[in-house]
Amino acid sequence: MSYCGKFVRFIYICSAIVFVSAFTYGQTCATGSEVTAPAGGSVTVTTNLNFYNSTEAGPDSALARTAVDLQDDAWRTAVLASFPTSIFNTWVDTTTAQGNVAVPVSNAFLISGVNVSYDYRDFPTDFRTVAAPCIGSQIATVGERLAFLAKTNPIQGTENAPRPASLYNTANQPLIYDEIAFASQPNRNTTINAAQFTFSTAIRAFGVWFGDTESRTDGGGDPMVVRMLDAAGNRIGSDVLIQPLVGVQTACGAGIAGCGNQTTRWIGFRDTATPARVRQMVVIIGSQSTAAGVGGQRVAFIGPTIPISPTAASATISGRITSAAGRSISDALITLESADQSTRRVVRPNTFGYYNFTDVAVGASYVISISSRRHRFEPSSRVISLVDELNGVDFVSLP
Repeated sequence: MSYCGKFVRFIYICSAIVFVSAFTYGQTCATGSEVTAPAGGSVTVTTNLNFYNSTEAGPDSALARTAVDLQDDAWRTAVLASFPTSIFNTWVDTTTAQGNVAVPVSNAFLISGVNVSYDYRDFPTDFRTVAAPCIGSQIATVGERLAFLAKTNPIQGTENAPRPASLYNTANQPLIYDEIAFASQPNRNTTINAAQFTFSTAIRAFGVWFGDTESRTDGGGDPMVVRMLDAAGNRIGSDVLIQPLVGVQTACGAGIAGCGNQTTRWIGFRDTATPARVRQMVVIIGSQSTAAGVGGQRVAFIGPTIPISPTAASATISGRITSAAGRSISDALITLESADQSTRRVVRPNTFGYYNFTDVAVGASYVISISSRRHRFEPSSRVISLVDELNGVDFVSLP
């Protein structure tokens, strides 16, 4: 995969780092917590956390691609207002061949020092009125756990949703991350589809372009909903309901613009809380069907973006070593090694099991591992991407 950007917007860098994340979520989201996102603006999800939702642009044309390229401007402006030194990095892959890849994909994108994993998930059609797992469920059929890495001109070629102009290059087309075609999902026709983004560390801002994000909120289809989750897998604030842009929703369908058909939109968030909280964003895609509860549109996205603020040159990583019974362990060695192996440091925990690495360069990925003659640990290593102070990198020995 390639991590790319152009001066200010994209800088071409290639990375061969592939780490497997053990981060899991199992929380249940209760119903009744929902706010509506205005078109082309932001909405407060909870204190200091704002969601950004652009208007739609499409169907595909040179003019529409230019309009799509401007959709993230309001989000970028807001991020810069809160974090003035931010540099925006966008993931673009022009080297991987077009074709299928099994999901979930762990650490698919390394953006601004943050590993981003993604998956496609299933939600029951009644998830807004009946409590359900916050991230839905894994796709039941193994053969349907596929993303299609596409080089088509539009996002979802048959749906004609335009790319952003900056990610349009017919000579070397950047990849789109598309769910496999609906016809290839016979067991998913009665579920709602979603894209799940998981971050290796809590981040302050993230955004991405989605194509053909159909939505309908009048009971004649399935709505589009976005939610953010913290490190414990709990929802942060309210879900965000995406409204169609048409006045009369009965007009939705048959390619009507404003209902998500043949259009692209930008979706992102900004969190100004200290410390940052968001470890996951789940985008649940709706459907324009004339009957509610018949399954959602497949999911396609391009251009995931994370800003980085270079104001802090270094940070501290800390944690505690304990037994399964909660007793402190001091007879262990903790090793910190950078992904490029240019940095390697070793420390011992103190009497109470606490350790720390000070003055660690931010904006890089590290492997933290533990060894002991008397204790066994599983896992015995952790992969982190350091963008700020990082506490709670703990290890617990096996019983």
